[in-house]
Amino acid sequence: SVWMSFGFEPELYPNLAYPMPTERGVRVDFDLRTTWAWYLGDPVSCLVTSFEWLGFAVLGMAGRPVAAKYLLLGSMLVVALVIFGGAVGYAMAGSYRDSIFLWLCGCPILLFSTSGMVERWSLAVIGLYGLANIFSNIIRIFVLYEYTPKSISYMLSNSGFVAIIFFLGYYAMRRLTLRNARLLVLQDKTRYDAVWAQLMADPGDRSAVEELKSLADTLTGRATNLPRQRSRRRKSQQLHRTGLSIAQFLDRTGPREPPSEPGAPLTSLDQLYHQALVMYPLLRAKTLVWASCSGGFLARRPAHDEPVLTPETPGVDQDFSRMMSSKGWPMRLPSDDTSSGYVRAADMDARAAEFHVKWCRLKNLKRMFEKLARSYKEDISLLVDVCRQSIYFRSVLDLRNCLDTMARDPHVVIERVKNRLDPAYNAAETAGYRNVSVNIRLVDDRTRALGVETHVCEVQLLLIAMADIK
Repeated sequence: SVWMSFGFEPELYPNLAYPMPTERGVRVDFDLRTTWAWYLGDPVSCLVTSFEWLGFAVLGMAGRPVAAKYLLLGSMLVVALVIFGGAVGYAMAGSYRDSIFLWLCGCPILLFSTSGMVERWSLAVIGLYGLANIFSNIIRIFVLYEYTPKSISYMLSNSGFVAIIFFLGYYAMRRLTLRNARLLVLQDKTRYDAVWAQLMADPGDRSAVEELKSLADTLTGRATNLPRQRSRRRKSQQLHRTGLSIAQFLDRTGPREPPSEPGAPLTSLDQLYHQALVMYPLLRAKTLVWASCSGGFLARRPAHDEPVLTPETPGVDQDFSRMMSSKGWPMRLPSDDTSSGYVRAADMDARAAEFHVKWCRLKNLKRMFEKLARSYKEDISLLVDVCRQSIYFRSVLDLRNCLDTMARDPHVVIERVKNRLDPAYNAAETAGYRNVSVNIRLVDDRTRALGVETHVCEVQLLLIAMADIK
């Protein structure tokens, strides 16, 4: 009769007998030698699978997750091909039931090994693998063979059923986490929506919102391409203090990689961070100018964090000492009753801003890796907010004027404008929070000399009423 092995125990199917001759005196020879198809479909595939999971565990414990992933997927692809080879061998020998059985075994493994290369599909791939595995088991049990209690227990202990349980559990946990996250921000969303409703109820603010929308749409129309960080390789001027050109500095401290062609999307995270470090003070200086011209505010350092300067403070030059002495020691900027956490940009010069403004820092590496993995498919060139600053405003009109000032700056190239103050914007995507995010490049003689005229920065324009809630 037909039989199938469940582990070390064979299961007989008396109702699926092989066709036998009915005439007397006919000799029937049985070849009991194992075929090469059986070797491929059973012991060889099991042996490869054993080494696959052993290597996966060793690499995982050694802290090599990427290598472990590719070893697992590559080995599963080999297992699928070995099983398909056994299926072809059975078909050539005329054992079509065994051939179909192996095809059904190999297809889910092939699906997992090929689709699992893309990490963002991993959860869906696990679910599809489980469904495909269970479906193939149903076909094998109820079509190729027949139902037995042992076959059902085998199906329930199979990897496909385990994958389905994992998929459903992970999906339920994810939905629960998202629900809890929405509940956490619900209170803030209510407050953001209240601020927005108050703005839209005021005719002046509503008119300013429409002007801002028109300006943002115009600037967005000019930027036709998705902003990207790009490489450049040109001769640069000498740095005054070090005597090294910025190109020499990058060559000494940066990654040892072949130079990229000018205009090519950036592929080195080290190079991106070097560009951001060079651009950081330049963007701060520009931010102070734009904020001063439009009545904007900058975030104030906490009182306990502000340095108290005296003429004896190390590093204070004589010109700055004379300027500060005329204002009295220690220097404190006047507080604004309506925005105590902010300082008016027009009340400061560049030197005072160094001590009293809480400037945005460069994006930290952990957050960069999160965005690369979750949003940008590991495309480094899409990280356009490593170097960023923020300007705060009391009114939408001042915010609109600042955006217009930036657009009129001859040294600014606007790459993209995200206008979340657009009435058509779905604020539910950001839990009610609204701002205007501008991606720009600074292109002048200095940035060209430093080799960072291709670096894309981000300037966020925020309303104080929104920022206070945040």
